[in-house]
Amino acid sequence: MHPAHVLSQGRTRFAAGAAANFAAGGASDAINKADADRITANTGNPTPTYTAGALAVAAFAPGVAPFVAGRVGLGYNAEGGFSYTGHAMRLDARYAIEGESIALSVGVGGSALLSRRGTLTNQQLGGLDLEGVSGWGADLPVVFGWRSEDDIVWWWIGARGGYESLRGTITLVVPANPYPLNGDVDAHRVMVAGLTGLAVGFRHFHAGVEVQGGYHDAQGALWGIDAEVKGFTLSPSAALLGTF
Repeated sequence: MHPAHVLSQGRTRFAAGAAANFAAGGASDAINKADADRITANTGNPTPTYTAGALAVAAFAPGVAPFVAGRVGLGYNAEGGFSYTGHAMRLDARYAIEGESIALSVGVGGSALLSRRGTLTNQQLGGLDLEGVSGWGADLPVVFGWRSEDDIVWWWIGARGGYESLRGTITLVVPANPYPLNGDVDAHRVMVAGLTGLAVGFRHFHAGVEVQGGYHDAQGALWGIDAEVKGFTLSPSAALLGTF
């Protein structure tokens, strides 16, 4: 959640809800083609088609995850925050230029990309285990927002740019091979996205929704095979927010 107004010094805000990430365009096509390529992949060696799909799953992280976050006002029109979304933990700070009802904030965030268990990954692409893959990321959000006089309604719109790096070991488990096929992952992803959100509530509690849509370019080597996937994601989220 990215409301534009920052918290005053010492105030805190907590949020809990769920976030989803849906792949579209080239990323969705790569995953679907890789899934259809299972017969070839079951010979025991990943094909370029399967590798592109595996890169899309690893870099675009499609799925649904819990979302929790906490923020604290730092004073001087700045605040810091922490969030967890199942795939990543993120720390950020931002500064806002504020009026009574409108605000423009600029921030910077750093993320630790967490490994995902194969049982979850298999829902996207059979035989793929990403438990040994992790990484880091950085992003720059710019958000403009408005809030009503009684702080009942918040609305915001903005943009984000980001970079992620993935490293580790990727595993392919196929019936034709009794032993898992392990290989190195060396990949990165760049993205640009737009977002908009709305929250409604009273005094300390609000319910909010946000939708983010972005274009991504992922490149890297998996099992020694080079791959590149370009595509879109749609990322809706919903949460309950408490401000104290």
